Amino acid sequence: MKIPASLWPLVARIGIGLSVAFGGAFLAYSDVSVMVSAIVGTGNSASEILAVNPNTVPVVLRKNTIQTFSAQVRDLDSPSVSYTVTAGTGSVSPINGTLTNTGELTTGQAYVYFTYFSPPGKAGSSNITLTLNDGTAVIVKNISIFVY
Repeated sequence: MKIPASLWPLVARIGIGLSVAFGGAFLAYSDVSVMVSAIVGTGNSASEILAVNPNTVPVVLRKNTIQTFSAQVRDLDSPSVSYTVTAGTGSVSPINGTLTNTGELTTGQAYVYFTYFSPPGKAGSSNITLTLNDGTAVIVKNISIFVY
């Protein structure tokens, strides 16, 4: 069916109206074949570190002490996230930790808990690096430490 030329302004207004109403859908008419293609990405959302406690910058510790940390993490579309926690130089047996509530990663109710053992004989600035990996994206958070 061919649309008369006198109706094209009406068709154009309908097409624009549909485009606005349906977020980009549009109406078009042609008496020839038209091939349309689109490439749709996977839509992976990277993991997020929502909060770290203690949250002072830097975290101040005495030499040879133990500090427990928690990090609230979320990944909107991944059922599992792996993590690593590494400490700066000078630490002996620096980190042990767990990832809990992994079934709640999409709601932000998952936590990484870890314990840091400050160096027994070295004072100064250092850091702890928390890394999240959902298999597609890697997120890194550095936590500043000052040992006295």
